[in-house]
Amino acid sequence: MKTVGETIKEIRKMKNLRQKDFSNLSQASIASIESSKRNVTIDKVQSFLDDIQMSLREFEYIRNDYCLLPSDELFYDFTSAKNSIDRISGTNLIKKIDKHLENNPKDFIAYSLRVIEDVFFKKLANRIPIK
Repeated sequence: MKTVGETIKEIRKMKNLRQKDFSNLSQASIASIESSKRNVTIDKVQSFLDDIQMSLREFEYIRNDYCLLPSDELFYDFTSAKNSIDRISGTNLIKKIDKHLENNPKDFIAYSLRVIEDVFFKKLANRIPIK
């Protein structure tokens, strides 16, 4: 995963912007953030994102080398599976979430998905006979 500064620089260059083109960040501030000489606050990142009209989720997607973050991937899988009565895909999703939670026990999004998925499939199991 790229640093915040590397990501800001990449996006700025993609959009053909100069370091001095931002409303609430000075050229010196952008330069030090991009070179990782300065810690960046969420307020400064949000100011940058506001100027380029980009969401934090899009920023993180670029920062993660154009890949979904693990919790975003789980959320995507969850939204795809919730419209299905396929128990196998639901069971596989529960296993995937459980594995993620083993490595990231404080991931509230994954934990919430696990609880919802578990309740959903228990309700489904009570309505549809197993063959």
